[in-house]
Formats: sequence, structure tokens, C-alpha cells
Amino acid sequence: MMIDCHFEVGKYFFFNSNINDYLLTAEKYDIVAAISAPIFGRAYIDKWIEANRRMRMLKQENKIKLFGWFTVNPWVKNVTKSIEKNFDSTFFKGLKLFPSLQGMEPNMPIYHPIYEYAEKNKIPIYIPSGYPPMTPLQIADVSEMFKKLKIIIGRGGFSDFWMEVEPALKNGENIYLAISCQSNINALKKAISALGASRFLFETSYPFSDIDLEIKKLSSLNLNRNDLEKICYNNAKELFNI
Repeated sequence: MMIDCHFEVGKYFFFNSNINDYLLTAEKYDIVAAISAPIFGRAYIDKWIEANRRMRMLKQENKIKLFGWFTVNPWVKNVTKSIEKNFDSTFFKGLKLFPSLQGMEPNMPIYHPIYEYAEKNKIPIYIPSGYPPMTPLQIADVSEMFKKLKIIIGRGGFSDFWMEVEPALKNGENIYLAISCQSNINALKKAISALGASRFLFETSYPFSDIDLEIKKLSSLNLNRNDLEKICYNNAKELFNI
């Protein structure tokens, strides 16, 4: 069994992520649960309320149990009140932020009320990593101030920032790495060996990565069965209470 901790739904230029297409492929690999997010774009700027409603309306009549990432824009006044009012914990499993779209670095004070609320209410934070201002170390810096906040570094640091993966995770035991989009297998192997498999999560990042490719990557890691089960299922089950 597998849990996909992050994929995206919607349209963005030449990307068209259809939920039915995702489910058709995901079901081939015994993915039993998946956490969806709005696709890259205005959902993280001014359309976030509408985007959260769309996520909540995803149909549940399928073999894969669907959950959602709740999006917020930190520029909005009293943003934590909106989270408190609209965050349905039976469906939403965490908050997804997108600093590069929101015009700041992830450790800037404008995010602090969101982090404080999430830490207090035990809500995980997901931030996709890649180019600045969202490199793994920039995201991991948040853990210095919020040591009990569960932080997921999404998309594995991208291939360009593989050197930051291990040092970022060493910043705190509250930091996890979702391993999609990281093509440097040796870097992932080294990090898993150094830190243990309990800090890593499987994600497809569909449609920006390929589901079949992410599955094949797992076999390239040459993990023992116990570690593979942690990364593919057990870690997410515990972290997101699925």
C-alpha cells in the first residue's frame, strides 16, 4: 500500500491535471490514499478561498481515499481566523504555502502567525522546494523558530539543490522530505542512510512529475522492505493521521 502525500489538480498553461486521469494511473500502484492541492498559480495568491472549496468538492467514490492541502495567502488580514473557520481536519491534512508566488522567503515574519497557528493546532506545513527563495535550507530555517511545527520540504529539493537535502533535514527532527522530482538517487540514498527512513515521504507531484517515473525511482533506492514501507505508507499515515 502507498500514500501519495502531494499531487495537484487543475489547469496551468500546458498542464492539465484531471483527477480521473490521476486516479486511473495511481490505482495501478496500490495507492490507497492521496493528498491533493490546487495546481501552481493564482490559487496561492488571490483565488485561494475558491481553490480550497474546489479541493473539498473532490468526489470520494473511488478506490483511493482523497484528502486535501489547504492553501492560504499570508498577505490577507486575519488569515488565521480564515484557517480556523474553513479548515476541516477530516479532509484537509495540512497547509500548503508557496513563498515564490507570494513574494517572500518562507522564514519572513509575515508567515509567523500561520506557523504559530499550525504549530499550536498540530497542522503540518508543506512548502515545495526548488529555486530560491524555496531551497531546502531556506525552508528548514523555519524549524529554528518553530521547533514543534511539522514541516514538509516538497519536491525533494529539485535536482539543482540535492546538496542541501541532508543538511536541511539535520536542522531539526520536525522536518520531512517528500522525495519527488529529485533525480539524484545517490543524494537520496545518502540522506536516508544518514537520517533514517522515518523522515521521508512518497509523493508523485503529478502532473509536474510522472507517476510511473516516481514509482520506478523507489526501486532504484534499493531500500529494505521496512524502510520502503515507512517512506511509501507508514510515515504519512502517522504524520497525517490517515
